[in-house]
Amino acid sequence: MSPGLSLTASLKNKKDPTLFLPTTQIFLNFNYFFHKIERQIYLFTAH
Repeated sequence: MSPGLSLTASLKNKKDPTLFLPTTQIFLNFNYFFHKIERQIYLFTAH
């Protein structure tokens, strides 16, 4: 469980859409960015 997921879950529990929507966007952007880094590390260590 990543810190981002638990943060999103805790915000979901508060049921505050004004807080939740921007956080979801930030989380999706972070998730995408993290996977790109993870892929770079994987490709780097594979060789």
